Amino acid sequence: MVLVGGCTETVVRCREGYLADDGMEGRTRCVLADGGSDGGSDAMVRIDACDPAAADLPGDGIDSNCDGVDGVRGDTLFVATSGDDMNSGLTPEQPVRTVSKALSIARAGTRRSILIAVGSYDAVPIALGDSGAEVATHQLVDGVTLSGRYPGGSGGWVARSSAMDDRSLLRGTITAAFILDLRSAVTFHDVDLTSELDGMLYNLSCFGVLVVGSGVVTLDRSRVQVCAGSSAPKELPDAGRTRGGGSNGAAGGVGGFGCSGDGNGGQGGTDGSVNGANGAVGTMTALGAAAAGGDGGTMAQPSGGTGATGAEGQRGLAVTMGEFSEEGYLIPQGERAGTGGTGGGGGGGGYGTMMGASGVGGGGGGGGCGGEGGLPGVSGGASIGVFAWGDSIRVILPGTTITTAGGGDGGPGGAGGGGGPGGAGGESVSGGRGGNGGSGGRGGEGAPGAGGPSFGVVARSLDARDFETETWRIGYGGRSGASLGGRGLQQHLFRLTRP
Repeated sequence: MVLVGGCTETVVRCREGYLADDGMEGRTRCVLADGGSDGGSDAMVRIDACDPAAADLPGDGIDSNCDGVDGVRGDTLFVATSGDDMNSGLTPEQPVRTVSKALSIARAGTRRSILIAVGSYDAVPIALGDSGAEVATHQLVDGVTLSGRYPGGSGGWVARSSAMDDRSLLRGTITAAFILDLRSAVTFHDVDLTSELDGMLYNLSCFGVLVVGSGVVTLDRSRVQVCAGSSAPKELPDAGRTRGGGSNGAAGGVGGFGCSGDGNGGQGGTDGSVNGANGAVGTMTALGAAAAGGDGGTMAQPSGGTGATGAEGQRGLAVTMGEFSEEGYLIPQGERAGTGGTGGGGGGGGYGTMMGASGVGGGGGGGGCGGEGGLPGVSGGASIGVFAWGDSIRVILPGTTITTAGGGDGGPGGAGGGGGPGGAGGESVSGGRGGNGGSGGRGGEGAPGAGGPSFGVVARSLDARDFETETWRIGYGGRSGASLGGRGLQQHLFRLTRP
């Protein structure tokens, strides 16, 4: 039974098979048209009057104030696939075509109820951030209620479609819908949201709804499906650069120079200093001691010793998960690996004589530079159903299904660059030859990228009573870029902590 009320009269409309009857005590009832009994029908409902001023909240499928729509007609905007964004959207006869258009009308005016007919609605691209990049997403308005699954047109804007496959779907790229200035509430009734991501993109996370501010977010009987966070590109990061070698020792005494003054070759011996000098010590790294210089030559062992190879650079420190901000999930980056150590300098050749003449030992070669550390691997993006950034945002999901496709996979770190060769020892005039400098150590391997997390709801305030009738279908966290690395986190609810 539907009441259509005005200022001076009330019209009673009964469903098919029933007739309005003013019989008993002047009270209008709906009775079976064939005169039969229907004790459980509207015939037992007492109807005294229709109040056009009665409260009528949108989304319950009931026309409480008899104005022909679910909610208050004067506060309502209408969206249908048969509509046109050139329409006003203010009446059932003039629906707009996109939810994006209805939201822009709401933003410019006072209407806060949007009724959406059955169908799929793609978001209109809008510019986000300082870069001006355009993303197709629905920018919500504070206080708005979006209600879906209405037949629309002649089918009406009160009762929802009886076919469960008849849905009202909002589609966006990366994020289906967002609001950055929530102050009161945003509510969805029977509205589905889907975020999609181009598989060629990386370094991005996906969200169903992203909310910043303070208030209440309610998804009632909705279906939220979130794309997977982006995975690292298949191409490996560039390896670290192979750095330069040490210089050669000079014939007749002067040692070669190592990398940045470390690992210089030793001075050759002279008649004033019989023994050649030891080669200088190379640079120390986090993984090992500094490379030793070669021993200087002596009368017994005229040739200088070879410098030790530099230690390998430290592997880049990996991260397990990124941080959060009002922009969502911040995809982390591991450390670049350490540079390899400089090789030790070669020892100087010892003093010697040839046919009774004084001689000078050859200078030791300089130690080679350590290779550059490899670049860190790219981390995977997150997949999050509802992200709420604010100390007092309440999220309620009565009868809603949250589906996340999972976090993106991280990539391996780049290989470290090879160390530079040590310089050759210098020839002697008549003494021992200088020792060769040691090669630089290989640079460390870059940190592997972290696997992206997969969360149903991320918020500071989480009350289990708000999540009693929801359904979770949470995908796996992404794989780490390490060969034996684990996956990113996979949780229904993830509580944000204050810094």
